[in-house]
Amino acid sequence: MSFSHKKHNYFNVLKKITLVTVGFLIILEIVFRIILYIDFSPFQTHFSIQGTYRWINHPKLVWDNRPFYLDYSRKNQYNEIGFKTVPKDVFMPEKSEDDFWVFLFGGSTMAGMGANKDKDWFAISEADDHTQEISIEGHLEKILQRKMPDKKVRVFNAAVSMYTVHQVFEKYKLLEKYNPDWIISMDGVNEPTAFSNTDSIENYLMNYWQQVPVNDKKIQWQFFLMSHSAFCYKVLKEVYDYKQQKRRETLDKKKIQHKWNFVQPKEIDFIDKLHQQNIIAVSTFLKEERMFHDYLESVQQKHILFVQPSLAFRDPSSLRDKEKVTHNYFTHIENDKYKNSFFKAIYDSIRFSKVPIHSLDTIHKEKSQMFVDYCHLTPRANQIIAEIFAEKIIN
Repeated sequence: MSFSHKKHNYFNVLKKITLVTVGFLIILEIVFRIILYIDFSPFQTHFSIQGTYRWINHPKLVWDNRPFYLDYSRKNQYNEIGFKTVPKDVFMPEKSEDDFWVFLFGGSTMAGMGANKDKDWFAISEADDHTQEISIEGHLEKILQRKMPDKKVRVFNAAVSMYTVHQVFEKYKLLEKYNPDWIISMDGVNEPTAFSNTDSIENYLMNYWQQVPVNDKKIQWQFFLMSHSAFCYKVLKEVYDYKQQKRRETLDKKKIQHKWNFVQPKEIDFIDKLHQQNIIAVSTFLKEERMFHDYLESVQQKHILFVQPSLAFRDPSSLRDKEKVTHNYFTHIENDKYKNSFFKAIYDSIRFSKVPIHSLDTIHKEKSQMFVDYCHLTPRANQIIAEIFAEKIIN
């Protein structure tokens, strides 16, 4: 057999192997698309949505919740306009005369996030994200419905993790066409704590967003594969699930909890005097709140603005069980004197502000557990906040 004939046979074999491999992968892709369609279609979502993260880039808001995205635990989903809701309830209803609608705005605490998954927070509190039933909106809807039996009450959660009041304001302007009866916003924890006169909040948000891990090029490449191929989605998700399971299995929660339970807490740290950049940051936050309030007044939108509570201002004598461990950990790991001083300046300022911005200082003094990390709350804290919101609305 001549060399040219052998070469020809080799390429024929290689061609057949390639065709069989490609054909097999196509069949696999078709099979997995069918499997994932059956899995996701009841939720009105698709692997092209699930294969990315729960945020999308937004020209006005910088980032926003991804419509129709079903969260990892399948306890919550985002509807067609990005409101957090129960799974499968993904389309906005038409509002009738008997409806009473409340929109909630803010960051991850208002959105119902459990403990932060970074560092040892989750190991200490073991708090997953809240379902609607034990979230602020769930409690508030039930309370208002009892107090307003002649109305059909709906509380919609428009909160987005990491949002500042600037983004809340812009998001409200996009949503006001839905004509909510009341809106409530809880802000402060995500604001920049240092600012200069040459900075803009828009540039700050763009720079911050670029540093969020989901925008890492390696992760973006994985998202691209998962959102374009059902086979890649299934394989990479199995790998992710396995890593998460191993992480949970190897995480010695009791050891971590024991360690921080017996550590002597540090004093909450503050700076002696606010620096000029901190003063500008506080002024910027109050200015954004005032602009938001003035706009809401101008369009005759009923509203209440709150500053979010923080573990830094928790009464140490009220700490119990896991919250004591959480507080001990906080004072050693997250005790940021600039952020603490920023918050203190906000709390002090709103007492004398002409704009009605309300404190939730009750949370800092409660005797039961309120916090699962530096800012996220327990179901009991959600209930208390919902009761405060309801009282403001009714009265």
